[in-house]
Amino acid sequence: MAVTRWAGVRVSGTATNTTFSNWKGISTMRGPRAESKVSKPASESQAVIRDNFSMLGKIGKSINAIWLTKYFGKVKKMTSYNYFLKNNGNMIANSSATAVDVQFPQSYLGVPLSFTEAPSISGNVVSLPLPAPTPMSLGTPTEYLIVALLEKQIAYVEAGEEKTKYDYISVANKVTAAAGTQTLTLPATPATGDKLTVYFQAGDGKVCNYSTSASIAIA
Repeated sequence: MAVTRWAGVRVSGTATNTTFSNWKGISTMRGPRAESKVSKPASESQAVIRDNFSMLGKIGKSINAIWLTKYFGKVKKMTSYNYFLKNNGNMIANSSATAVDVQFPQSYLGVPLSFTEAPSISGNVVSLPLPAPTPMSLGTPTEYLIVALLEKQIAYVEAGEEKTKYDYISVANKVTAAAGTQTLTLPATPATGDKLTVYFQAGDGKVCNYSTSASIAIA
């Protein structure tokens, strides 16, 4: 909206698409933005950055409190959440990057662990078969981080053209390191055209290893 300072009676409120307000003794009124200043559709490169940043942001927020702050809360001049984003900075503007390329920060407990079987989904419940914690280069895992990222396909129209974008939903949990299948429940059941990626990382309470990712096909 356009903002104009004015010298008049101090009023506030909205009337006929115009909003009157006061800020630090300055009276202003806001009207509709001129058509020439309406934001243009994002370019292809801008859309890539927007979408990849949104995906990373959803993952980062889902794991921040339960994992990142514990292992990376003491990174200098940076929050653990921002450290996660920085760790994936090279993929933000990469149009070829996909969710399986996301790597969680590691403080070197050892090499990645593998799922004991391919992860699967039934309805909205994701199953992740995890291995027993075995000694690694610098310690033995005591806990696992498991994450599921759902990319919900959304159709929309822009400038008269039908397009597709994704809405990102990430759920995560921290579990005791042990052999067996752990589950994550998604808030929505995946549909045809959606994408699903899962992640797995091990830690011993002080340091963590490289993460593992895998795609799950949506039937």
